Amino acid sequence: MRRVILTFAAFSSFAFASALWFARSQWSGELVDANCANPAGGKLACVPTPATSLFGVIVAGTAYRLDDRGNQKAQRALKLRAAFSDDPAKLAVTPVNVSILGNQAGETKLIFVNQLALE
Repeated sequence: MRRVILTFAAFSSFAFASALWFARSQWSGELVDANCANPAGGKLACVPTPATSLFGVIVAGTAYRLDDRGNQKAQRALKLRAAFSDDPAKLAVTPVNVSILGNQAGETKLIFVNQLALE
């Protein structure tokens, strides 16, 4: 009986720690070019384009990076947005709002993206 209790306690601790380490969450914020050379250069300095390959998201003033899968999803979404736009030049000066569902590993600023949608 004692062995069963110890096994259960160990499994419960592991499950709880795993849940904390990979917290599934949703983020909504502004999609930005993660390679932006001038993040302090004004509101539109880091607006991503379909040619952008590394993305981030600003949520309540905190910057997060997207994983490779998230970068691919963001780039694909921006290319589709540009393809269906009546005025592609206007897109270069329009902030891009995004909603992301994914996991954040521990206290890192990296989001492992499951779903991404432009708003």
